[in-house]
Amino acid sequence: MPVDKFGGGRGRKLVRTLLAGTEGWTVATTNGNHIRLTGPAGELVFIAATPSDFRALQNNRALLRRITRQTQTRS
Repeated sequence: MPVDKFGGGRGRKLVRTLLAGTEGWTVATTNGNHIRLTGPAGELVFIAATPSDFRALQNNRALLRRITRQTQTRS
């Protein structure tokens, strides 16, 4: 997971916290200050690198859990 490409510690910390406990997700940055997460089955999730909502981390973590759960039940 190449988190070293993120500017500043805030985006890096967000990605590490968000992906803790998940397997197979890859991380890339976009030109518009967003983070692109690609799941193990090819799912794409775009999140803000600097979220303004205090619940953004929890909401994004829940989103990744739901996506992971859905792809596991399909397999």
